[in-house]
Amino acid sequence: MKAGIAFALPVVFAYEDVMVDEGLSLLQMRAQRHVKAADATDPSCFQVGDGLGMDGEVKLGAVNSKQECLDLVTSQPADMGCTGATMPPAGTGDCYCEKGWAGASGTGWITCGNLVADEDRAAVEDPADAPVAAEAQGPKYYLGARGSSCPPEEDIDYAQCLEAQVDDIIPHTMKKELGNFVNNQRSGGRLQRGCFLNIDGTMYFSDEPVGGTLGQSGNIQPICQKGGGGYEAYIAISGISCKSADCGHRPATEHRLNWGDGVVVPELQILAAGEVCEACGILSYAQCSKAGDTGLIEALYGTAITVEPSVWCSGGSAAQPIVPTGCNVQNAPHTYIASYCPFDTPEGIPLGLVSTSGVGVGFRNSRPVCGICKTTTTTNTTVDEASASGDPHLNTASGHKFDLSKADLNHRRR
Repeated sequence: MKAGIAFALPVVFAYEDVMVDEGLSLLQMRAQRHVKAADATDPSCFQVGDGLGMDGEVKLGAVNSKQECLDLVTSQPADMGCTGATMPPAGTGDCYCEKGWAGASGTGWITCGNLVADEDRAAVEDPADAPVAAEAQGPKYYLGARGSSCPPEEDIDYAQCLEAQVDDIIPHTMKKELGNFVNNQRSGGRLQRGCFLNIDGTMYFSDEPVGGTLGQSGNIQPICQKGGGGYEAYIAISGISCKSADCGHRPATEHRLNWGDGVVVPELQILAAGEVCEACGILSYAQCSKAGDTGLIEALYGTAITVEPSVWCSGGSAAQPIVPTGCNVQNAPHTYIASYCPFDTPEGIPLGLVSTSGVGVGFRNSRPVCGICKTTTTTNTTVDEASASGDPHLNTASGHKFDLSKADLNHRRR
């Protein structure tokens, strides 16, 4: 964002229309195997909007034409990472290098992305002439245009949305090192379904199968997976549907969904404040959501859970959770909102979200909602490197069987 241009960022969502590029974002561009320099440096590449640089921007100086700005940007050293140029609409004035060009927003500037530095042009080949390394084929997930939806079958599920944030595949402003993770947001048809990015850089996930029907998604960008995400399969397996055709919330605090039999919720218990679940009893995001929507938590808690779980691990104050991990309800007063911390869960463990204890910590006002663990004993007369009869065999809340070792309790990917 350039000096002297003020943009008002909303606290939650902004719905006014913004002029943006309807073409490829940086994340999509990275999926392109090669870009010819001649195409990238034609002044006709400029579009309306303030260029967005994933790694920041640098003012290079004043220029007298669009071509001069392009030449100035592409003459910078390759390690500077200038892949976009931004300048005033008049075509003269300050020229900016966008480091890791990621699209455009607003109307006070013009920008051109997908540039190739001069010293790199000799190495740019036609796609048919050279093989492409796997790491150059682009990211796993990409950002769609503001106000759009993912193409059919390309929406992603909660676990993928969390991965996109934790592994920084999608540029965002959430500080995972302070315990901030993908927020849950059933919007009642106002915003996109699946995973999406707010204009302030916050990531959200909605499991409502209908999204964007009420026309208030103009500043929201969907997060998609080229070739097919996991959202459609998630909806199909879980049997999720809305209470109304448009997924509207009537009344405003009624966000509950219908569920099928595909997501199995184990027998539940709600522990006292200050306690934690056993590792084998920590629920997944889907199990926590279904337990709230279908009254399973209400039967034990006494208060109906009528909205999607909020996400809370440490209140933005610490890398490690300060609450029990998985699904929780408030001790007092009772509320209609459950909370969810993705540490130590089926979605979080593969991403390295493992607390020091493996179950989080007890908190004075959090009552963990846990599956009741059922241990099994097995008789195995064959001993090999992959299985030993002395290993303890456990069933997780989701029904997965595994051999528990000390290493499992301390696993960290990073």
